[in-house]
Amino acid sequence: MNRSLFLAATFAAVSLFGQSKPDLSGTWKLNLQKSDFGPLPPPESRTDVIVQTASRIEDKVTQKAANGPRDMTMVYSTDGSETTNKFLGQDVKSTGKWEGDGFTIQSKLTYQEQEVTIDAKWTAGADGKSLTEQVHFTSPQGEADQTLMFDRDAGGPETPAPAPAAPATPAAGTASAGTAHPNFSGTWKLNMSKSDFGPIPPPDSRTDKIEHQGDALKDSFESKGGPQGDLSGELSFTTDGKPFAGTIAGSDIKGNAKWDGAVLLVDDVLTIQGTDINIKSRWEISADGKLLTQAAHLNGPAGDLDMKYVFDKQTE
Repeated sequence: MNRSLFLAATFAAVSLFGQSKPDLSGTWKLNLQKSDFGPLPPPESRTDVIVQTASRIEDKVTQKAANGPRDMTMVYSTDGSETTNKFLGQDVKSTGKWEGDGFTIQSKLTYQEQEVTIDAKWTAGADGKSLTEQVHFTSPQGEADQTLMFDRDAGGPETPAPAPAAPATPAAGTASAGTAHPNFSGTWKLNMSKSDFGPIPPPDSRTDKIEHQGDALKDSFESKGGPQGDLSGELSFTTDGKPFAGTIAGSDIKGNAKWDGAVLLVDDVLTIQGTDINIKSRWEISADGKLLTQAAHLNGPAGDLDMKYVFDKQTE
């Protein structure tokens, strides 16, 4: 249903779907009850802020423990090359890479004059609301395992403050009184540097014009350049969960869209040359109404593919 995802699916022609790179970006709070700390003492609390790009992952850790805070920032390359970080004043040399749907990290450091190896694997939950970190420690004293479970921190209240009396029409990107549903209306330009196209070559530029009134939403797009060439189209649907069906660029598409708080969940099936491609996407607008993020998971006969498009709102 999302035009960006349709173009990606068409260009990939199913063969590229085996390369899945979940987006781990977000604020994650350690769930102490669900985690298994093994023989190691648990912290009092821990929050990870992860920023992921195509080439690197940055993890900013804020942790409180009985022996004091243990804050650190770790940066990993995603291509298997080595990075060097600091922990308690010691160098930590790490290599990170994608293996299937998980991001694996091997780190080595000297702690209290002993060589320690840490093997970790990060895996995101299918709904994007949980993150699991499986850790194996190896040192001269023996081995230990941990399973750390994190919950995504949505941040801020789910429902905005009530609007003043006799309000004007809400601005695009803000929620109406008494609801957490934002309005997507506006002209949006694709931000190439903030987006993650996965294995799909991006266009040179792309602009979406969205008209959103009540439950009705129409998205008209224009994409220029790139391997796909110049393309344009539009599709209309409703946000109340009712099924829709249509065609775009000669291919059939059907699905539905519904709200999950302030997030619009879009579930589509795109049929290309007799092959069904399932597309599950999340539409979110930033608190200031200036960014629109469309993150999606595509599934076809050859496997899975994850992509993220970030749009900047244009001043009209």
